Amino acid sequence: MLEFPDSTSVTMKGNTAKSLNFTEPIMINHATDIDFDFTLTELTEVHSICIITDTDRRRYHHRYHCFTPAGTQAWHNDKDLLPKTEVGETRHYHYPVGMYVPEGEAFYLVFLQDNDSSDRSTGECTFSNIEFTTRPALKMDILGVETPFFNQQFAYGHHQDTSTNLMQVEQAGNKITLEGNLWKAFAFENPITITDDTILSFTLNVEEYAEIVGICVDEDLVYADQDAKSRCFKLAGDQRVHLGRIIYRGIKETDLTEEKTYHIKLSEYFTGVMDYVAFIHDEDRGDRSGGISHFSNIRFYEKEPSCLSTKSFNFGFSECTTENFVDMIEGEMDKVSGCNGIDPWGELISLFGVNSDSEVTDKIARICDSAYASKRMAFNEMMGENEKQFVNEFFDGGNIWNYEVDEAGESNLAQDAARIEVVSDKFGSKTNIDFPDVHNFEGCKLRAAMCCYPAKRNGGQRSDPPDNSNACYMDFTKARQSSHVRDGYSIYNGDGNEGALNCHGFAWGNDAGYGDAAFKGNTLFEVAMKKGISENGYVGHLPGAPMCGCVENMPVVTSADCTKTTVSQSVSIKYTPGNQFVAEATISNINHSNCGDLSSYYETLVGNQKASRREKDLLDKHVVGNCGPALTDFLGTKGF
Repeated sequence: MLEFPDSTSVTMKGNTAKSLNFTEPIMINHATDIDFDFTLTELTEVHSICIITDTDRRRYHHRYHCFTPAGTQAWHNDKDLLPKTEVGETRHYHYPVGMYVPEGEAFYLVFLQDNDSSDRSTGECTFSNIEFTTRPALKMDILGVETPFFNQQFAYGHHQDTSTNLMQVEQAGNKITLEGNLWKAFAFENPITITDDTILSFTLNVEEYAEIVGICVDEDLVYADQDAKSRCFKLAGDQRVHLGRIIYRGIKETDLTEEKTYHIKLSEYFTGVMDYVAFIHDEDRGDRSGGISHFSNIRFYEKEPSCLSTKSFNFGFSECTTENFVDMIEGEMDKVSGCNGIDPWGELISLFGVNSDSEVTDKIARICDSAYASKRMAFNEMMGENEKQFVNEFFDGGNIWNYEVDEAGESNLAQDAARIEVVSDKFGSKTNIDFPDVHNFEGCKLRAAMCCYPAKRNGGQRSDPPDNSNACYMDFTKARQSSHVRDGYSIYNGDGNEGALNCHGFAWGNDAGYGDAAFKGNTLFEVAMKKGISENGYVGHLPGAPMCGCVENMPVVTSADCTKTTVSQSVSIKYTPGNQFVAEATISNINHSNCGDLSSYYETLVGNQKASRREKDLLDKHVVGNCGPALTDFLGTKGF
């Protein structure tokens, strides 16, 4: 029996199979979805809603187009909707019925509650708020023409796809969202030819990591044929191994919470006629629902010859970042009629003769770095120690500056390290100091460094430094060249059993042209040389750890003080056809100031989009606040 509690609801009681005809037939296509709410009051064998695309309403008996949110029996031709609704629950379902119902007119909606038990009056459920919708088209710019892609999503790859999990296209059509595991493709209405000059551009935002996030341009729906080159680019994701044939070298990945715009010259990797653009959102962990990514502003365009290469121009700014550089190039393009309609990134790809935005960024970084060539001093040279070993040993916590104490008539730090104050006075405020070329500072993937001191030298003896941190543990594998052992670790209880410990760090932004990044060598000199040893006499290192280094190579500690660097400067860029780009920096002042604690300061970098949320999460594994969880996690990796 059917009942109609209101104009939007249908209730079934007992064994029931009833059809309702549409006032006008509705059109079903591959982009058709159904939404409804389902309430289960009493469970029976089958609770289904069915679509009939035949004028003969008895067609539902074949059960080919039924969708089942609850029931005790499984019918192999039905589409089970998951998760199943339990008694007393109301669930909302959204399902791509166009993937399973034949294209064409639908004439009837059937409500089926099957109960073949001895008491066929049992069983009750309600379908409500039933709505058929058509997924919006995905819009891409194809050679300057906004082109809608019919929202039929094809499974792509070697059985990797979760078939009913679809990408969500926003109503305006310019943005597409991927959640959970899916490998899906859209078909070009007219195949696109990848020439020597075709560039693929898009913006990617990663809200939550999947294992692999990628985009592909392919002639078929087969991922990386055995004898063919991959057509896919890895853009993000926390899977670093077993990547197969996907292209990842030379592609700078988007980090968690970041938004990055890509420009990739496809002919560097493949050419030919392509029929599909595909999206990879690989997530095989748990229930495969993890990961959220957003693609927008997808474009295919042909690279034009440079419109600025024969011009002469100049511009300037206070920080030579990629963003500022590209903005200035766009401003110069606005002055040249031949540049109309050309993307500034595409112009720089042509002007630099490179193949991607990553290479453009690298070129800009080198130009910006050259601005300091005449105002730079190498760290080793500045310290008056041409041997790299002296500086290396110092940052490891060795050499005479760390081992000696100040005794009457003998070693004296003020004399031994007098050069520190001389350098600070003469060069500290207007010279760019290079980051030292020593193992302690190789990599610094989190763009943060730290010194941790367990001792202080003064008055003829060693004493304790001001205690501002507690050690949790040191993993010797993180600093093998400092510890001189292959493996091992030291464990502390997090309550200060290592004695007094003073940690002081600094961090810099994610563009080499930011002042704090370009002058990170100056900040290191301020923290380790001027404040650390010269003014305060802080020395030494925890067993197996360097005294100073990238945070990921240092002991895991509860906290660290923080110094930040701000620079008053102007950077001028001059371009001429003969000399290309020439950069020159004028440094007015370099200022170092207290920025509280390192963890909190890093949070401000995230807020200013100079670091990513994922990077902050990783920093929090090194400067942890509380040793308990960190020790538990680390000891778990050792089998405890």
